[in-house]
Amino acid sequence: MGIPLDPKSQYTQQRNYMKRKQLIKHIKKYDGFLLREGRQHSIYQRGRLKTEVPRHNEVVDELARKICKDLDIPFVR
Repeated sequence: MGIPLDPKSQYTQQRNYMKRKQLIKHIKKYDGFLLREGRQHSIYQRGRLKTEVPRHNEVVDELARKICKDLDIPFVR
C-alpha cells in the first residue's frame, strides 16, 4: 500500500566533506584562534564569537558552513 522509497531520495543522497585541516586554516586566515582543546571538539574564537570544531578528519559541508556562520566568516569550499 505504501509508496516505495526512491533510491535517489534526500535520505540516500551523497554528502560532501571538507578536511578539518582545511577548515582550521580558513578560520585562522580570518583571525580566528584556538581557545582550548576539548575531548571531542576544539573551541575556536574570533572576537567575541566562539564555535566548536569536531575532531574528525573530515567535516560535513553543512557543519563547516554553520561553523563559518558562527564566526561570521564566509564559507569557501
